[in-house]
Amino acid sequence: MNNNNQTFHELERVIRLKPEDPIGYINRGSYYFWRVEYEKAIADYSKAINLNPENTEIYMIRVETYYIIGDFDRAIADCDEVIRLDPGYVSAYRWRGSAYDIKREYDKAIADYTEAIRLDPECPLAYTDRAKTYERKEEYDKAIADYSELIRLDPDDSEAYYDRGKVYEEKGEYDKAIADHSEAIRLDLPEEASSYRSREDASEEVLSEDMKVFVASSYRSRGDAYYQKGEYNKAIANYDEAIRLDCPDEVYTYRSRGDAYYQKGEYDKAIADYDEAIRLDFLCYSGHSRYRRPSIGYVYDVYERTRDYDSAIKGYDEVIKLNTHHVMAVYLNRGSLYMEIGDYRAAIESFDNAVRVCPNYETDLNDCEFVFRGMSVVEHAIQLLESIVSNLSESDPDYYYYTALQSLFRNDGRSAEKAFQKALKLGYENRAKIGRHLENLKNRK
Repeated sequence: MNNNNQTFHELERVIRLKPEDPIGYINRGSYYFWRVEYEKAIADYSKAINLNPENTEIYMIRVETYYIIGDFDRAIADCDEVIRLDPGYVSAYRWRGSAYDIKREYDKAIADYTEAIRLDPECPLAYTDRAKTYERKEEYDKAIADYSELIRLDPDDSEAYYDRGKVYEEKGEYDKAIADHSEAIRLDLPEEASSYRSREDASEEVLSEDMKVFVASSYRSRGDAYYQKGEYNKAIANYDEAIRLDCPDEVYTYRSRGDAYYQKGEYDKAIADYDEAIRLDFLCYSGHSRYRRPSIGYVYDVYERTRDYDSAIKGYDEVIKLNTHHVMAVYLNRGSLYMEIGDYRAAIESFDNAVRVCPNYETDLNDCEFVFRGMSVVEHAIQLLESIVSNLSESDPDYYYYTALQSLFRNDGRSAEKAFQKALKLGYENRAKIGRHLENLKNRK
């Protein structure tokens, strides 16, 4: 700390002696930057720019600081000025493109990356940035072309092979994805570790921590491609390697391996992997992606096949306690399971909670659709509610309450609100529960 204070006092002294020299402000700004005092750093960089407004390097230093604090508009403005001063400044186009990318102005980002490539056709970062933006736009062929160009520039670029393999997965070209992931593994796995499968700890001796993470990710992705091809043994073997190398997304890997075991009918192993995923992340159904398969639905099916309904219900209860944003799917699954075993009162309660916790019904329901198999669980819920309503009198507040629930499942918020209000007028006993539904309706999108 004393050395830091001494450095700071020296920087202050230089500025006092030469207040018109921008170098002093740049140096003090850098001092603030490394101390994570970004606003003070920006203030000093701004003083330096005022003293030397033609110096593009100072602008670019300030651009990086704006970027870090998330002020992308001011970062773009600085890049604009740099490009005005020096139209051939490649990094200014890259930084501005990245800021546009984060702002989801993808066409502007691509235009800047393209200009950076025109100015420097062998700029690998520009190709990488543009490829990832093309991915976000789902222009997969263009992304593949950019990754292919990276590989042409550097045939040993394992990351380019990995990234291109992921795009091939998105396109459903699994053989090409497997080939790219295999090449990434070959490039990153040192020759000394080629026999590591017969030596349990050899990879730990040879591979650095960063390399282990990357190789593990390549194994996991290759496992995904094999899974999509229905080659479950090969998928499991790759997930095994990813787990042994401490894959950074262990929850996903255990889930995926559990899915592969499920497809093979090895339900005990599937359940063990789902349990481990839950232990690691509390919820085996996490994230949204074409390759994140319906593990909750599989767990339900596994327990149904093994007739272990108590375990299934306990599992759903634990997930619900965590109050995750996927809880609608869990309530629906639990309701379906209660219907399966004939506990209709508990099923209704679960279905009631499913629509109560769902502010964005259409999106959340679409997210849930692939969880279920056979007849839609929502249709099951509506049929159950209809059977209850058909046995009630219109003078019974329950009639309107359950009618409101049907309307919620049909995404008819206006009808639901009217029915809830009618139930209240007739003296529905649990006014707080209707209040929660009405509050949620205000937020429903």
